[in-house]
Amino acid sequence: MKRIGIIGLCFATVLVFSALSASGASANPPKWWHCLKEAAGVGNYSSRANCEKLITGGTGWAWLEVGPIGALALRIIGRRVIGSPVPLLETEAKRTVECTGASNNGEIGDASATAAGLVAKVLITFTGCKSTSFGAECNTKGKAKGEIVSNDLKGRLGIIKAAAPAEAGVLLEAEASGGLEAEFECTAFETLKVRGNIICPVTPYKTAPNMAKTFFLNCAQTGGKQAVKKFEGEATEHTLETEGKGLENFAFEKSAERAEAEIEAEAVEGSTPEIGIE
Repeated sequence: MKRIGIIGLCFATVLVFSALSASGASANPPKWWHCLKEAAGVGNYSSRANCEKLITGGTGWAWLEVGPIGALALRIIGRRVIGSPVPLLETEAKRTVECTGASNNGEIGDASATAAGLVAKVLITFTGCKSTSFGAECNTKGKAKGEIVSNDLKGRLGIIKAAAPAEAGVLLEAEASGGLEAEFECTAFETLKVRGNIICPVTPYKTAPNMAKTFFLNCAQTGGKQAVKKFEGEATEHTLETEGKGLENFAFEKSAERAEAEIEAEAVEGSTPEIGIE
């Protein structure tokens, strides 16, 4: 897998993913792609910088699938979109936690032909977090006040809508089976646990060679209900749940997250490689 930056490419390359089917669970799920140097005359592009310009008799650069997990590492970094609504966790009972900032990192790669477009070891750090229910700062145990750090997350790419204009997204959930996405305290007398999974649409969703230097994750919700609950062609709905113990006790109840993340490749050789979505 490759280290990326959520709600998340240490290689001199342009990165895209390709949606080869309407269902992330199909035999041809979306995949991560990058532009790599090939032997002279093999690649269809003149250089990494011009990997968006197809030429005749290429000089060695070509679009290739990102290799299996554990292969050559790619790294991207993510941060909250400037001017976007503040990150928010909200339950259907209107319990909320708001944060002022967010950043993330993780890994991307494929496991096999039928397990492609994967993400793993994603860590999300929220800052300036406060419970509007308790009027108190919240933090992961051992972290500074207002700082919430997720557990390791994993996930995959999927298709939200195949018909034009097509839409793609990323599914995120705890790395540990049945594990928590996050656990944190709002004062020493209230502990919140978050479990489940979430789908965040990703844009721009383009066809090579129309790449961009940045793409965006948009986890949208209203009243504790996530805007996107499942991928097209899949029956399973995805949602978060939050439990409270302490000053206010409540069993796991449906929850949703609002967050917008800007993802770009880490600078390589003094420049920022392009990334995009195919």
